[in-house]
Amino acid sequence: MTRNPSIGRRRTVLKKIENKDDRLITFSKRRSGIYKKASEMTTLCDAEIGILVFSESGKPYTYGAPDFETISNRFRGANNPPPAATNDPIANIMHAFKQEKSREINNVHDDLCARLDILKKEGDEISKTIETIKSQLWWEAPLEDLSQQEINQLTQLMEQINIKANEREEELSLIYR
Repeated sequence: MTRNPSIGRRRTVLKKIENKDDRLITFSKRRSGIYKKASEMTTLCDAEIGILVFSESGKPYTYGAPDFETISNRFRGANNPPPAATNDPIANIMHAFKQEKSREINNVHDDLCARLDILKKEGDEISKTIETIKSQLWWEAPLEDLSQQEINQLTQLMEQINIKANEREEELSLIYR
């Protein structure tokens, strides 16, 4: 009886997983695998590690050793210790300047992230409205779901249709007199 030689560890082809359920399952398994590796690295190397992963739906998942907030504050420069006790006023001024610039940049970043979240929500609402309108006849779309600009466009379109209908009516009345 001959035995097939083992294939061993096979390399995974790196491409997007098309099936959404499979993609979510893979995300969950891989995320826990990354956390395990980070934990091992922290234990073996006494390293401080912070991991931030966003799922496809935008939900954030974090891992941190000792904790994620400490790592993120350190990364952002929020808790940088002052330079070693020196009497060099220039070094102290430079450190204070760097910290202030870091705070400003982080505040701008936070503001932009907040704006991005708002715009994403607005985009989702617009997409839902568009899908609703596409699923119905355009003249039967609920007006409460439309923006003022969309209502104005709809009004202009209705006026154009009315003008065309009146022109056609006049043409037909001339023909059938």
